[in-house]
Amino acid sequence: MFLSSSSLAHRVPHVVRAASTRAAPRGLAAILQKNPDDVVITFAKRTPIGRAKKGQFKDVPVDEMLYALFKATLDKTRLDPSKIDDICVGTCHPPSPLYVSRAAALAAGIPHHVPISTVNRLCSSGLMAIRSIAQSIQAGEASLGLAIGVESMS
Repeated sequence: MFLSSSSLAHRVPHVVRAASTRAAPRGLAAILQKNPDDVVITFAKRTPIGRAKKGQFKDVPVDEMLYALFKATLDKTRLDPSKIDDICVGTCHPPSPLYVSRAAALAAGIPHHVPISTVNRLCSSGLMAIRSIAQSIQAGEASLGLAIGVESMS
């Protein structure tokens, strides 16, 4: 038996009304709605900013900035480095980005078995690092990851 929506509404008005009030949230409510597959950023820190070329960081190499960022993050969060499942570093054209990232992580006390990757992109490399870690968490490949962006334009 097939019924038109208008004849169904006359026969069962409370069902139609109930169904219409259970619409999926939209706008801000949809953004704030909690879901079991949400990925949460629990800590954020950034490297310092200075003038390019002649600024106070012109003689500080990327690996030293990255090392300081790793150390400060581990100190502030009191995170056990062996619990980290993955690290992704977003950067823009440094020399040997993967080597620099691995060396800084090891020097900061992150174990050698923690994998590390780099994203080398002209714009939004740090955001791509966040996206990479978030997707590996959503896929169940990791439960804790570090997404890092580091640049030195000097």
